[in-house]
Amino acid sequence: MRTFQYSLLCLSLSAFAACGDSSDGPADGGMDAHVAVCGDSHLDPGESCDDGNANDGDACSSACRRAAFCGDGNRNGDEVCDDGNNSSGDGCSADCTSDESCGNSVRDIGKGELCDDGNTSMGDGCSADCLDQERCANDTVDPGENCDDGNITRWDGCGGDCIVEQTFIFRSIQISEEALGCDFSGDGAPDNAFARGVGAARGLLNAQLETAVSDGTLLFGVNMMAVTDTSLTDASEMSVAWIEYVDRDMDANNNFDGNGQVYVSRSSITGEGSPLVALAGAINNHHVLAGPQDIILPLPIGITINLDVRRAHFAADIADHGSDPRTLDNSSLCGVVPTRSLADIPDLISLVAGAAPAACDGGDPGNLADMLIAGAVALGIQIGPEQPDVDLDGDGLERFDVLTTGPSGCQPVIAGCYDGDGTHIDGRSCVFDSRMADGFSANLLLDGIDVDVRGAQ
Repeated sequence: MRTFQYSLLCLSLSAFAACGDSSDGPADGGMDAHVAVCGDSHLDPGESCDDGNANDGDACSSACRRAAFCGDGNRNGDEVCDDGNNSSGDGCSADCTSDESCGNSVRDIGKGELCDDGNTSMGDGCSADCLDQERCANDTVDPGENCDDGNITRWDGCGGDCIVEQTFIFRSIQISEEALGCDFSGDGAPDNAFARGVGAARGLLNAQLETAVSDGTLLFGVNMMAVTDTSLTDASEMSVAWIEYVDRDMDANNNFDGNGQVYVSRSSITGEGSPLVALAGAINNHHVLAGPQDIILPLPIGITINLDVRRAHFAADIADHGSDPRTLDNSSLCGVVPTRSLADIPDLISLVAGAAPAACDGGDPGNLADMLIAGAVALGIQIGPEQPDVDLDGDGLERFDVLTTGPSGCQPVIAGCYDGDGTHIDGRSCVFDSRMADGFSANLLLDGIDVDVRGAQ
């Protein structure tokens, strides 16, 4: 998703400057100088959660370890499977409710299924491979359908399952304030370490993000899949497809009037036209909630960066305005960006100025992870230092050492890593070690409106 397009936005900050000597920030990169105690409502190194008590049986154990969850690699409770991630299409659905086999009575949109009637028989309205609804495309609206245009072509207004394609485009995408987000730590409060890390620079980033949306550079939206209720009032089982669009008439001025015409970008779909990312969820009284889902988001920032976002959740209120276009209000997408994904994004200063500030260790230029964790200054505004706050691999929260001393004006950098179990990994490359899996909570505010999708390009 160009959801975390903040890296693209920073390109415009040509006055971006790095911080320098030891006076610029604490040598521990923002670690807290207090006595760590499980149950003190403070997430400390080595803890996965801290809900303010030492009780078992809730979302956070007496040892400050999270309760079982989908994606932890262990099959628990009502889970049908758990392969250690929240991705669909790999033999275990993102929400751990399906092994994604045809005939299991679960329509796995992430697998490309158009139906699943609980068997692998032909001629009963769902093909043996669950990829053909059989009655769809007969020019008759049969039970379970709400359209039939005589074909199974997707993205033409009537989907391959003969359900109306109800699509929205985001006319606003913003990094939310720190107080908004999903609760990943289990303490009952929203988590948004990324917003805390960028601090006051969030306003600068959002201004650039809004420009990218309004000029048509950044076109994303969602399709409400498998919903026969065209009013989008209720659906006990549905999916939210995350879609990148291409402006059909190349006129950025009419994308957000409710009648905008766009193509679905082929980068968002399979060769058969199924969405690559579909968050399983439900609609209750016009409120949609979907996830979790791991997402790879392509970000063009001079070079293409595929940003990894884990455990993403989407929420929105679907507002019907009568004869006016429908909108998505109070919309958000939260998730966790692994530190190593941020470390894949190079020093943004060099992409603008052509010359990166020297790293404090004399090595390669710093990257976005260095800037957040070790600290930087943008237009006089402090960024970081901030440590990752979500334990993604279940071994306790990880921490990083930073080096802040060096030549005047140098960019502080990560100098070492501590895995959740306490193992120390030396050197800047430690961030790419497979044991270092944790990340930064983040949250986006979204505002959507109806859009007319006609084809893929």
